[in-house]
Amino acid sequence: MVIALGRVDFVRGKGVSEGYGEAYQLSSRALETMPKGNNMCFVFPENEQERVLDVVIQLIDAVSARWSDKQALAVTGVLRGWKQETIAETWWKKKVSQQAVAHHLARAGWYPVEKGILFFELCLREELPKKK
Repeated sequence: MVIALGRVDFVRGKGVSEGYGEAYQLSSRALETMPKGNNMCFVFPENEQERVLDVVIQLIDAVSARWSDKQALAVTGVLRGWKQETIAETWWKKKVSQQAVAHHLARAGWYPVEKGILFFELCLREELPKKK
């Protein structure tokens, strides 16, 4: 997966994969040149923080690639904004305890991943041009 920031000139209907523009060209190029072992990268040309943000994405990728199914479900719930109690109640086929959810999040390395995501979002908010 590539996160590429750039101009989008055209998107055919709902087929986001059929678009055209700088963001598409950047992501295509990055996918072709991505080193083996990497599953994600970030491209934001002519930006001082591009390399830093790419490293953040690669570290998050390295951590998330090792998640068990239960850890991934717990993180998915947190990313949806759910409280641990809600995640526990809407778990797979049977409920689990809030403590089990907390354990899965801790074993997943969620808390440093969350800091990485928040850092990434903050940097983008500071770098992207303000809409008028």
